[in-house]
Amino acid sequence: MRRENDPFEFPVYENISQKVAVITAAKLCKTINTAPKSLFPENLQCNAVVMCEIINKIQMRKVYFRVFHDCIMGEINEVALYCFWIVKFVPFYAEKQNTLELNVKIAVYLLLRTLTYHVNNKKCGTLRIDEKTLNEIYYALKNRDLSKEAIMILASALVR
Repeated sequence: MRRENDPFEFPVYENISQKVAVITAAKLCKTINTAPKSLFPENLQCNAVVMCEIINKIQMRKVYFRVFHDCIMGEINEVALYCFWIVKFVPFYAEKQNTLELNVKIAVYLLLRTLTYHVNNKKCGTLRIDEKTLNEIYYALKNRDLSKEAIMILASALVR
């Protein structure tokens, strides 16, 4: 007798290839490099192994959304996951920099950059964020007060 929701019937996730991970990481770094020079240190570096792990975790979540919710995860949710994992795994580092604070700044920058792009290029609502909200997001990320899902909901709520 076949059971419904048999775990052995679900697809098995395979990690993305090293080539795809490198391409994805390069796109992420390109976005970070568009930041004003005063925002991040010149000697900013990234741990490639950790970044590959982050990219795979996000790919796993995309598969999860598709298999269990029958939907495709949008770019706002994807960047929210990047924010979560960057703060959790702290892949970026630089000399004489607090690693956690640097990664939180990068996460907040990526979130704002993506939301701004989404609003300006997709013409999907307006960005509803002020300095107080930005400081609260920074604080919550720095203190790891937000779950993956909370960051996804927060990011979506900022664009209305």
